[in-house]
Amino acid sequence: MMCIGYAGEEAFDVILYISRTFAKLNYEVLIIDVSDSYALCKSIHHGMELDSDHDIVSYRDINYVRHMLTEEELLEFNYGVVIVVYGHNLPTQMLLPCREMIVVLNTFPHIIDRINALMMNRNEINCATHILIRDIVTPDDVERVKNAITFRYKVETTNYLYMDFSDYESAVSCQITQLTRFTDISAGFKKYIIEFIHSLLPELKPDHIKKAIKMARKGR
Repeated sequence: MMCIGYAGEEAFDVILYISRTFAKLNYEVLIIDVSDSYALCKSIHHGMELDSDHDIVSYRDINYVRHMLTEEELLEFNYGVVIVVYGHNLPTQMLLPCREMIVVLNTFPHIIDRINALMMNRNEINCATHILIRDIVTPDDVERVKNAITFRYKVETTNYLYMDFSDYESAVSCQITQLTRFTDISAGFKKYIIEFIHSLLPELKPDHIKKAIKMARKGR
């Protein structure tokens, strides 16, 4: 099982796009959403009166639930990808041992302070920590945010996404239509998805990941 954690600011669109791409790469995908946000829940169609607070909802090759599963239930995803979404509900101890922890923030100083406080309470775990800075306007924003981060442990990589209207519009569409729309995401966003998955699965060629994104875009 490959476990990835997300903490901090909202990243439901990033999580949906990455999950759909993993699914098209023939990985079983489970999203465990324990955040205080209902952003992902709003983006995933709950048909037949299913309640993700109690049931696993299957949606476009993604499995989604809003509570921690038992060890027996997790066995079904033993050879897949499990994404644990903490948001600002990051506990002292992780619910599952994660291979990667993605900490999401933006360029606002009050958000940086909030994320610094959130991560200060986290115990050290055997997990690579990565930063994703959203909605930057210039490269100077990246340096300013990096200099303001006060995490007490090593950050492996820092990635960023530019503020882009097409990305914003696609995220809104994900919730309105409950379809994982990334037909019109920016080139930078697409590049981030490819590079992130390639970093986790270096045996996969970027062209293979691009093909999976294309399949997901077409709804196949």
